[in-house]
Amino acid sequence: MSHVTQIFSDRMVEARQLRGMSQRQLGLALGLGKDTGGVRINRYERQASTPTITVAASIAEALHIPVAFLFADTTAMAKCILDEGLRSASAE
Repeated sequence: MSHVTQIFSDRMVEARQLRGMSQRQLGLALGLGKDTGGVRINRYERQASTPTITVAASIAEALHIPVAFLFADTTAMAKCILDEGLRSASAE
């Protein structure tokens, strides 16, 4: 798997857990259905499937995070992106 796929997978798990969501709950939030949503999220997190950029944007929206967080190369960068996203959301 590619470095970007690994980063995406790691950040997705981190954000989902930060939000206290199960794989099934995230799948439902994306409109993937009760029976297949959790399976699809699990496949993304295990890197068995790679989502399109449109799906990645939908995942970020469902998790209430900036899409850039899902692709941040370093933990420090991810934290900055998440912090800025939270500040921007509270200012709206």
